Amino acid sequence: MTIVERFLNPKQVIDEIEQFLKNKILTQDEEGNIKEIQLGDPLINDKGLPLFLHTIKAHVNEAVVQGYYKKDEINMILKEVNIDIVQLISTNWEDFGIKKEHFDIITDNIDHLIQSFISRTLDDTERKRFMIPQVKMSDPMQPQENRTI
Repeated sequence: MTIVERFLNPKQVIDEIEQFLKNKILTQDEEGNIKEIQLGDPLINDKGLPLFLHTIKAHVNEAVVQGYYKKDEINMILKEVNIDIVQLISTNWEDFGIKKEHFDIITDNIDHLIQSFISRTLDDTERKRFMIPQVKMSDPMQPQENRTI
């Protein structure tokens, strides 16, 4: 995966959200093997996790990060994501095994992760970061000033 693909790929933020909801962390042992460690009870059950991730993926995807948004448009996207998450939790919390005391933790942490991803689109900064400088080629048939041999 190239560096451009890595920055434009939403997989990392989706994976972080999934790990957070499962209440797991990834660690690496001395041999470089990645292991998943359960920190406690999951914040959401297996029934709710796919629906939750699907809702997030509707807003966190490659098309969004390649967009060019102004600050107010980013704020609107973030507000829409928050509304969708709050509605999903408030209408399904029992079926999804979400405890009431985790509502704010879930929404706040996911909002922060999504904000860091979506903010890449602010004033086209993500795309500009990877632009290759254009070299102006002169016309060989035109005389050039200050040309020395």
